[in-house]
Amino acid sequence: KFFMKKYFLIAGAMLLFQAISSYAHAQQAEKGKNAYRFSIALASSYNTEQGSGVSASIGNTNLLSINARAMKDFRKRYANVSGEAWTDLDNGKSRAKFTVNGVNHTVYYAKNGNWTASLKNYTEDKLPFEVRDQVKRAYYDFTIAFVQEVETPESDGKPTYIIHIEDKHTYQFVRVCDGKMDIWKKLNKQ
Repeated sequence: KFFMKKYFLIAGAMLLFQAISSYAHAQQAEKGKNAYRFSIALASSYNTEQGSGVSASIGNTNLLSINARAMKDFRKRYANVSGEAWTDLDNGKSRAKFTVNGVNHTVYYAKNGNWTASLKNYTEDKLPFEVRDQVKRAYYDFTIAFVQEVETPESDGKPTYIIHIEDKHTYQFVRVCDGKMDIWKKLNKQ
């Protein structure tokens, strides 16, 4: 139980960070309109902006400030990716971002270069069938806006899916991990 609490705490922190950055992106994109950060239109436009295939840009970060162990691990995990954008975060931590076939990847590393988490953002069509089927059976009147897939060293290769769904009145975050599903968060539309 302690393991799962720790895992969901890490996943929750990453989701909060992503939600805040998505909110800022939505506010800038809508230029003051009443926009909901989890709207289908915004999620779709975000994914289509990235294009398809392998793409990324070299970040403004001096690559000498990125831990060599992190870069070595990244090359091992993502051998076919090039041109990823590295960012030197607070306290020596780092992250790499890139896009492959319309899936936005963010990979996080600790100060010592150890991999700490991977986050993927994508649309419903990229969601594994079993997970999509499980969510759609329970929430058939809802639309899947977008998906966040989180993996950490503690998850032992089993990702947690945070599926952003909405209907006429609510936004909900459905969490699915290893066949178990629950509502992580629920927000009312205004």
